[in-house]
Amino acid sequence: GLLANGVTVVTLPRFDLEQALGLIQRHRITRLFAVPPVVLALAKHPLVDSYDLSSLTQVFSGAAPLGADLAQEASARIGCEVVQGYGMTELSPVSHTTPPGMFKPGTSGVTVSNTESRIVDPDTGEDQPVGGRGELWVRGPLVMRGYLNNPEATAATIDADGWLHTGDVAVIDEDGHMTI
Repeated sequence: GLLANGVTVVTLPRFDLEQALGLIQRHRITRLFAVPPVVLALAKHPLVDSYDLSSLTQVFSGAAPLGADLAQEASARIGCEVVQGYGMTELSPVSHTTPPGMFKPGTSGVTVSNTESRIVDPDTGEDQPVGGRGELWVRGPLVMRGYLNNPEATAATIDADGWLHTGDVAVIDEDGHMTI
């Protein structure tokens, strides 16, 4: 991904807010990958006001759900989009993300390239229309091949047509944005 495309990547061995803020300021970091507790700190911690974060164009939150209100609060404070994606280990790692400029509060973004999404009624197996609720199914090259030495669990998760049944109830809106 990023390194293969020649992008500079700055990592921390362990997250420390003051160190992270200093690195953003010093290296003029444009995109920060974070978790919801870090977004909470960006929204509320007084230390944030001591640093120049104007280089940030997007904060991408993952690993746990991020509430729309918190995303908007952090976004307003630091002056850039605060978005989230959707993924799971079986999806190596994300199937939905929010490209820059496509922020839509509360959603997990749009389906990534070369990937398909469906919203399926778990009782009837019928695809749901735009805005309909159902189980999120994903198919594409990011879907794992299966659970190691566990064909039963694999068959229960990935159907014969290659659709991974996430178990999460979701909606895809008229703009293609998915919300869990």
